[in-house]
Amino acid sequence: MAWQCICEGATGLVFYSWFDVKARTYDVPFAEQWEELKKIAAEIDAAAPALLSTEPAASVTVRCRPEKPEWLHWLTRSHGGKTVLFVANNGDAEGQATFTFDRDITSVSVPAENRSIQPKGRSFQDEFRKLDVRIYEVK
Repeated sequence: MAWQCICEGATGLVFYSWFDVKARTYDVPFAEQWEELKKIAAEIDAAAPALLSTEPAASVTVRCRPEKPEWLHWLTRSHGGKTVLFVANNGDAEGQATFTFDRDITSVSVPAENRSIQPKGRSFQDEFRKLDVRIYEVK
């Protein structure tokens, strides 16, 4: 949910209700849930320079299959000479997305997954499972 909020333009996040995590997570042990929350907070912290950047960002349009409901959320930022594209699947569907930029792109990487995607002109495609989060570095 934090990444979904960020991709929809949130300018701040508050994590709350710590006792609920401990008291209400019957299917996932508290220690495991807490480690996952810390990992998400660390991902967001690592992305802070790009998220907080005021550099003009590239424009991107997204086409998803399936088209409805709107299951994919995204945000672009520019930082340090590259475009960073944040994408979150809200879990309503899974499928393929095509990202098209307002200029030619030469490389796309997904650092967290240690992989690259070959762009075609101004576009690239990727597959998403439910609740996937991706951070792309685009040049």
